[in-house]
Amino acid sequence: MTQVLFFILLFCTSSFAAQNALVTTDGAMVYRSADFDSQVIGYMRSAQKVRISSQMFNGAFYKVQFKQGVLGFIADTDVQTQNKNQSSSRTAKKELKNKSFIGKKYFGAALGTVHFSELFNKTAVSDNLLVYGVKYTGPLKLLTGPFVFDAEFLYHQGYPKYYDSTASRGESGRFALLDATVLYSLYESAQRVFWLYFGAGPLLSYSSFVVEIGGSKKDLTEIQFGGILTAGAALRLGKVGIKLEPKYFFLETSYFGLIASLQFEF
Repeated sequence: MTQVLFFILLFCTSSFAAQNALVTTDGAMVYRSADFDSQVIGYMRSAQKVRISSQMFNGAFYKVQFKQGVLGFIADTDVQTQNKNQSSSRTAKKELKNKSFIGKKYFGAALGTVHFSELFNKTAVSDNLLVYGVKYTGPLKLLTGPFVFDAEFLYHQGYPKYYDSTASRGESGRFALLDATVLYSLYESAQRVFWLYFGAGPLLSYSSFVVEIGGSKKDLTEIQFGGILTAGAALRLGKVGIKLEPKYFFLETSYFGLIASLQFEF
């Protein structure tokens, strides 16, 4: 029995003869098995020191100690060792194609609607406003894990319809929202083309409406700081990302929005 245990221990030790390495890709994916289509169990930051196996698996992976008691597999293109061999162009291209959403940068246009709400004559009023703008999404290097930075600017030209009443009349106006959100990856498909996430962050709101009240014109301008909660789903078609996101805006009066975006990888 002692000899059997000895040989089992010897086999396990030899199968994970370790060496020091440095992660070279921010958001490097750790797979459950040595396959690009296997489940992603976590992510690693660039410049992170790790222990990996001396031998390679399936021609393109090292076994890596992801965290205490958890082993996974990392692509050889994402780590640097003292005796690192150059990967084949086929392996590098496949890894690039399957790279996670959190390792990509996207920029594009956004379009949606917000159920804008504010206090007017000490009463909460609201109206659906069409908004459009720009959106940036990219890696977040300050945090370890599947985190992404997202910034969006939304704009509406015009005034809410509730200003047209028996006591007032709207003339012109504009409204803008700027948010900076930290997104957390909940799920990615094995082919890296579908993504689910949620996030939160600070919010800046600006509104300026010219309204006629009691025969005199008033410029109702307001700047507010608040927060935002969001969740969403993304679909990748080549270098194009399509997203749909419900959003909840926390301000003096809180309200919902639904935003769609079309972004391009750069």
